[in-house]
Amino acid sequence: MLDEDADKISSAFGVEGMDAFRLMRAIGAAYETDGVVSVLQFARRLAGTRTIRAADIRAACEPIPRFRLALSRHAAS
Repeated sequence: MLDEDADKISSAFGVEGMDAFRLMRAIGAAYETDGVVSVLQFARRLAGTRTIRAADIRAACEPIPRFRLALSRHAAS
């Protein structure tokens, strides 16, 4: 998945902050559109009506090993 595509989907969900966009790009690179949407749907539930930040994305990935792995790879690069 292209970074631009991950950014567009993230924007549609109300993501803010470059850290959050970088995390979603990492999810998109590893798991394509399905992964991005899955993480953002869960992050939206966690964030409620406020904007989705990097902490919300990390919290959404925490219970799902494959998404946690994508974020740990991202942190290592």
